[in-house]
Amino acid sequence: MGFRGALERDFRPSGDVVLRDYHRHGLQLVRRPGGGCGRDRDRPWRQAGQYQYHYSRAEVPVVVGESDPATDPVFERKVLYSNLSSPVYMGDRTRIMSLLTFADKVTPSLWDGHAEILRDMDLKGEYQVKNLRTVLAALDVLKMPCGDGKVVDAIVNTAARTDFHGRWEKLSDNPYVICDIGHNAHGLRYNFHQLGRMLSERAVSALIIVYGTVSDKDYESVFPLMPENAAYVFTSASGSRALPAESLKQAYVDFCSRTGRHSGEVCCAPTVKDAVEMAMDMYRSMSVRQSAQGGGESQAGDGGRGPLIYIGGSTYVVSEAVNIFRPRPGSPSRDAFHR
Repeated sequence: MGFRGALERDFRPSGDVVLRDYHRHGLQLVRRPGGGCGRDRDRPWRQAGQYQYHYSRAEVPVVVGESDPATDPVFERKVLYSNLSSPVYMGDRTRIMSLLTFADKVTPSLWDGHAEILRDMDLKGEYQVKNLRTVLAALDVLKMPCGDGKVVDAIVNTAARTDFHGRWEKLSDNPYVICDIGHNAHGLRYNFHQLGRMLSERAVSALIIVYGTVSDKDYESVFPLMPENAAYVFTSASGSRALPAESLKQAYVDFCSRTGRHSGEVCCAPTVKDAVEMAMDMYRSMSVRQSAQGGGESQAGDGGRGPLIYIGGSTYVVSEAVNIFRPRPGSPSRDAFHR
């Protein structure tokens, strides 16, 4: 959910209001309805929407991040039937339905300044525009005071305030390394589109993607979204749920064979640490070739022309990667990356 989840955990817009338990403060915030991110994604959309909204509560406003014609009726019926018998509304359907807000169908009061907020936010990624709209719509529903700048400051500094990691987070400038915890087709569609745009606009010279997932996710639905002109290092995080790197690599190669897609350079590494080391070796080789061909600077940063390493596919993979680049006390060092 991006910074929505972080704000739900610890958001202090006025200094004394905490939305850790947003049910307690009178709001239900629903992420984008859909088929889920696991094997249940093939369930009918209506069933999936019902599944994600099983926690409906009477007399509590609901904010849904993104509307969809297939699932909107699920939310509408749920809100209506949960409140018809409420003595507060006395069966007044118009008042009952005013409890339901689809964030993408309203213009939040702070929306005029959303471009500046997005520019200054410490959580990056193209998808944050949708998350921001959802949060601003929720603040309007809660009637929270937003005129003193504290709300905007809380949103802009969400990652710093909550120690929230893994949303289009830059782990290194040289080499240029980005990680993101997007792990299903909906979230990764934005990530891979942004990576492809960066390559087409020559903001980076090449893409190296370190990718791992867990065995109960529908990883094959992600394959069509992956940039075709990238080098891949498939890997596996520690833990019993992780899909073995070799199995993921073979599934991707089989997909490319079935669809006639060019697979490009495809490797696998058994651990995230090994995968990062392999990606760094690729980065160095690409940078040397680029320099030899007169490509100028081999560093990417925020506006260079060097390769970009993207790490994602699983929260577990990203967690291990963050710890490699920004080790906490007592964790393994990153000496291997100073060669």
